[in-house]
Amino acid sequence: MDILPPTIGVISGINECVSLFQQVRSAVSSVRSRWNATNMQSHQEDVELHSRSDSQEQALQEDEVLQLQSDLRDLRDTLPVVYSLIDLAEWRNHEQCVAKLLEKLKDAVYEAEDLIDEFAWYELKVSAEGNATSVQPYIDFFRSVTRGRFNKVTDIHKRLTNRSGDLKDMGLLRQVSPRFDKAVRPETSSFPTETKIFGREEEVKQVIKCLGVPAKCGRTNSKRKRRSAIVESASNQVNNIHGNNETIITNFSVLPIVGLGGVGKTTLAQNICNHPQVKSHFDLIIWICVSDDFDVKRLTKEAIQSYSERDAVKDNLNSLQNSLAIKLKTKRLLLVLDDMWDDALKKNGQCWERFCVPLKNVLHGSMILVTTRSQNVADRVHTMDPIKLEGLKDDVFWDFFKHSVFGLNSSQVEPELERIGRNILPKLMGSPLAAKTVGRLLQISIDTTHWENILNSELWDLEQEETDILPALRLSYIYLPLHLKRCFSFCAVYPKDYKFQKQSLAEIWIAEGFVEPRGDIPIENIGHRYFDDLVNRSFFEKHRGTYVIHDLLHDMAQLVSKDECFTIKVQSDFQKIPPSVRHLSILSSTKIDRDSLLSLSRYKKLRTLLCNKSIRSMALASVMDRWCTELLCIRVFLCTSMREFPESISNLKHLRYLEVSWSCTFNSFPSGFCNLYNLQALYAKNCKLECLPSDLSESLPSWSHPQNMRNLKSLSLYGCNSLKAISVSRNLQHINPNEMPEVVADNMLVDNSFSSLVDVVIEKCENLASLEQFLPPAFVPAIKRLPIIDCESLELIPTKTWYFPSLEELKVCNCPKITSQCLLALSLKILGLDNPGNLGGDIKCSSLSLSIIGKFPLLTHLTIEFCHNLHTVDDHFLYLPAIQSIRITCCNLLSLPTQRLGGFPFLKYLDISWCSGLEWLWNSGNFSALIPSYLENLTSLKSLEMDQITGEMGQETQDAGLKGSGADC
Repeated sequence: MDILPPTIGVISGINECVSLFQQVRSAVSSVRSRWNATNMQSHQEDVELHSRSDSQEQALQEDEVLQLQSDLRDLRDTLPVVYSLIDLAEWRNHEQCVAKLLEKLKDAVYEAEDLIDEFAWYELKVSAEGNATSVQPYIDFFRSVTRGRFNKVTDIHKRLTNRSGDLKDMGLLRQVSPRFDKAVRPETSSFPTETKIFGREEEVKQVIKCLGVPAKCGRTNSKRKRRSAIVESASNQVNNIHGNNETIITNFSVLPIVGLGGVGKTTLAQNICNHPQVKSHFDLIIWICVSDDFDVKRLTKEAIQSYSERDAVKDNLNSLQNSLAIKLKTKRLLLVLDDMWDDALKKNGQCWERFCVPLKNVLHGSMILVTTRSQNVADRVHTMDPIKLEGLKDDVFWDFFKHSVFGLNSSQVEPELERIGRNILPKLMGSPLAAKTVGRLLQISIDTTHWENILNSELWDLEQEETDILPALRLSYIYLPLHLKRCFSFCAVYPKDYKFQKQSLAEIWIAEGFVEPRGDIPIENIGHRYFDDLVNRSFFEKHRGTYVIHDLLHDMAQLVSKDECFTIKVQSDFQKIPPSVRHLSILSSTKIDRDSLLSLSRYKKLRTLLCNKSIRSMALASVMDRWCTELLCIRVFLCTSMREFPESISNLKHLRYLEVSWSCTFNSFPSGFCNLYNLQALYAKNCKLECLPSDLSESLPSWSHPQNMRNLKSLSLYGCNSLKAISVSRNLQHINPNEMPEVVADNMLVDNSFSSLVDVVIEKCENLASLEQFLPPAFVPAIKRLPIIDCESLELIPTKTWYFPSLEELKVCNCPKITSQCLLALSLKILGLDNPGNLGGDIKCSSLSLSIIGKFPLLTHLTIEFCHNLHTVDDHFLYLPAIQSIRITCCNLLSLPTQRLGGFPFLKYLDISWCSGLEWLWNSGNFSALIPSYLENLTSLKSLEMDQITGEMGQETQDAGLKGSGADC
């Protein structure tokens, strides 16, 4: 292309120069125009090409995301099958090859759960941001789990399939029902294994009495009575029991002995069977070790084998039961079912009833003696109150322990060995099996060095043999369903003697994913049911309003979770953390250096971090940032010392439970807090919070995502005196706003429908004057529990019948200014008044008029304490048809409404203590003579306790020998 026209000649003048510049300018302008047009066309083509490329890439990624979603569904559908396989494999976990495969399978399951949970976080993100058509968050997830040809979802699925296949190849699925090897679970018989029984004399007498054995029973006299009984009951016998579908057992009673594994239930039952009076009283004693499973045919065969090998060869259940029924029809029978478990109650108790059918026609006075570790079994099968067998006490336990160590040579023990032995004793918590276990270890070397080593060792660190306490307790554990195993073994992350609260532990189980949803049942209710199941199975013991785990059970929990749970007590423990740890607690009271805390970030699989160590160093900020950056699977986080939350907390996509307390000095949460879409429970205690995230405080304009934390269901704020306003998620079910004197009540709950709020705890709210101002009617339709404690300014609480339509539990404690005249909640089941102020009628804590109490038709438990001028309740126990427990303490009560008390058919517990003015129960006569008349209609009464009663009634009870006593009825 010609850039310039040809120029010939010499520029000879200025005009020629000007003309040349004009030509050049014109040419350049032309060239620039053509150039720009060409570039614009090229740029447009580039933009279109890039756009097509982006569209194609996005379309490709969308297809890959859809495939990824399909893969995740397949992975999720695989997990229930894998859970069942894990449950089966637990029964053979004592085999090393099974244990190794099981550990790898569990590891893959955890990773699968985390992956599915992370994808759910992205779904919540899309929902929270209101952009349902956006695929970008899912593309982000896709990029996080794929690297080139590697796909984490398919990799985990492949590992699950391979590990499951390996376990199946070992024959786990060929088992009809889970069984223990006989070496692990020895069979029992009626013959005692102990040459001497220690400290059970009273229990033996109690059981023999319950069995109906006379104090002195000669053989001749027994036979005479038996012949009379046969004639007397002949008309009631049914010759062909299989034509009758009625399964109510009328001719025998069921007496359960319930207690922890190793406490001596079997030993006690063996001694009962071999007691001369018992053997003389019963025609036939049959012992069945139920053990592995409650199979009706197997148990019936074993019963027959006790008297006839020939009849036991039949394999038809009807024939077997007919043979047994004919044999037992004229016998006074003692049947011992040793070691019964919950599977006896399967099919809604039909298995138990089917087993009992042949026993319906035994001679009147026959007995079934059941030993079990399950309170649930005892409650379901008993016809007599179960006998709770506790551990051995004090000197009796020391004698047993010496016998376990020295045998017959236990009379003389060296003083130093006795000192060490007595220090070991409290560790064993009265368990005979534990005493035998440790006793055998001490026998190895009778010297102080060895004994000191045993004293300073943890039981679960010791090598256990087949009859030791931990295998015995592990047996209780192995019989749990998988979800309860996960819940209980998790508790190993807490220290021994930890005081558990039912609600908080259930919330943590839910956060960990241990609680399985069931239809429309609130998941919190299911969590509470899990806890109750473990209580019924004796894994938790109630202790002054809280729950504890027996030390030996805690040792067992540590044993079964040793690769997943770990507790740091001293600096050196950091070197012992298992690589696969999932749950970690820091309990050290000694100094821990920053590097050790930072080192925890290498344990990428951590789901739980409980930091109970007070760490005041400025270095904690960098530690927290590292944790929140690298420990991305955390679901439960507790910290008692924190200067501030790092922005990186938003990385914790799985976080569901967060508790900060006591020495935490931060005053706000970071902006990234709103990205914790999964957060379900937030607890802050004695912190300097001034505001909460927008999810909780819509009145704070600095937060832009007010509804992100829609999964939040529990909120507890304790001692947050600087907090001025909060608003909460509409899904909140539990709220505990404590010690917040500056909270603006109008901002406390705003513009949301709190249809799911069921639990409100109001404690130490010093400036709260009106409950109705705090809880407007629109916000309380589902509230079931309402403790009001130490609210010194509270004056008004709602008094309308409709205000609390669902309220079941109300406790008012130390609220001296309450002036409400009555409280009506027809749904109320539990009412506790402790210095409640002027609640109801002329209630003052001091002059209580209980006009409110007679209006609760569902009330089961009533407690009144420290109402010092309470003189009478005569006129106010008007209609309490469901009352089961009444407790009145520290009141100047003068009289009781005995006529009314006599009309309570379900009253089980009556406790009247420290009522110094109480003068009589009745208006005339001697107390001791009136007791039968007074109690004759209280057919359900089990316990009557009267203490520190010093008036005329006190003198009468003293005359009757009942002063200051409690009686079991």
